Amino acid sequence: GLYQVKAIDFATQKTLAPGEQNVLLYKGGNADYTWKDADFRKASNAKSAVTAAWYDEKRSVLWIGTESEGLFQFKAGPELQLTEQFTSGNSKLKSDNVTIIFQDKSGQMWIGTDRGLTYGTPDRLKADFTGYEIQRIREYGTVIYVLADGELSLSPNGGKWTDLAFESKKLEGQIADFDIDKSGKMWLVSGLLTRFDLLAETYDVFSGPEYYTSQYGSCIAIDQEDAVWVGTEDKGLYQVDKASAMTLNAYVEQPISCSGNGKDAVLQAKMTGGAPPYTYRWSGGLSGDNPKNVAPGNYSVTVTDSKGKFRTAEVPVPDSRLKIKTRQKKPLSGPGKLDAVAEVDIESNASGLQIRWDNGETMAVATKLPAGTHTVTVTDPKGCSSTATITIAEKIQPLDVALAEKTAIKCAGEALAALDVKVTGGKEPYSYAWNDPSVQGEMAERLKAGTYQLTVTDAA
Repeated sequence: GLYQVKAIDFATQKTLAPGEQNVLLYKGGNADYTWKDADFRKASNAKSAVTAAWYDEKRSVLWIGTESEGLFQFKAGPELQLTEQFTSGNSKLKSDNVTIIFQDKSGQMWIGTDRGLTYGTPDRLKADFTGYEIQRIREYGTVIYVLADGELSLSPNGGKWTDLAFESKKLEGQIADFDIDKSGKMWLVSGLLTRFDLLAETYDVFSGPEYYTSQYGSCIAIDQEDAVWVGTEDKGLYQVDKASAMTLNAYVEQPISCSGNGKDAVLQAKMTGGAPPYTYRWSGGLSGDNPKNVAPGNYSVTVTDSKGKFRTAEVPVPDSRLKIKTRQKKPLSGPGKLDAVAEVDIESNASGLQIRWDNGETMAVATKLPAGTHTVTVTDPKGCSSTATITIAEKIQPLDVALAEKTAIKCAGEALAALDVKVTGGKEPYSYAWNDPSVQGEMAERLKAGTYQLTVTDAA
């Protein structure tokens, strides 16, 4: 039949909460099953990275492979319960670095490592492919196929392993990955994308003329509708399926803007295949294939073709605008000082944020603020900015002035008296005004006998 290659934007992102892991995150993962990484660590005491996962829905068993601590078997439920840990020391596992996990239709487990293959039931394991890195394991009919170090081998009915040879001109370099569709077509990822008919032993090669332009394919998976998904290192994700197959992609075409009213996002729903015309049914009162003036939230859309077939997708619309607020951490140590401390709190996980206070400081915490109202501006890498203010209060004690005779006149007619001036409270600097214009400032010396009056004015 006719197949179509799409340089893919036809995919809906699976959203995970912080700290969550999903079987589909890992190569060869078979099910949309989510667990909390903290639960895995607590139950297993494992420290190394997770490298492979498989969920046995029938038995509620979760298998997790790690980079250096082997394979863990859990009873799945509200909390993970560790059943057993398999390592190269206590089992026939060829290495503690697990690369792939697979379960065949009979329930046997196939565990690939960087040094070989282990397979069978947990209480009866066998080993093979010693020294080879196992990249992928697949089953078609009663035949198991294993990709190891770029070479494919097969084992019919659990029998002897046989190498599977391909015409070299139909591939380019080593095989990076493979999968098998429902009709018995094996899809091979090398420098080319090749479809091999296992029964007829014929080839179809997808390349430039078919819009597959990558030479660096890295992984492949075939979904339940036989659509082929190819991941590449240079061109992103491709989808290969029958031209008539329906595929829906719904995504944010234009995010919430920096300076708008918070309701200016634009969504896009793209449908390929099926039988036009399409009808679009959105949640949240949206309509059409290109809804505008959309507020933050989670939306779903169902698109139905003229024959009643439909696809559904979800679109999260985040509010990525900067939200900031300020708070004072430390007051001024005294009137006129430049040592108040304030902090700007930023509700964002973005990196590369630029912060500028009105006194020139550029950290989240400003430590040299004087009294008064101050502004801080935060700018993200997209150029969006947000400004907040904070007022630093100044606590000023009541102004008080005291005069005392410091040096008395000893003889009539002398001009040697001195007064002691003591000013407290108020805000510096002070200005001094005497009733005798000949006396200036806070130093009252060489005074004649008489009555002196002082007026002190502060900076407040």
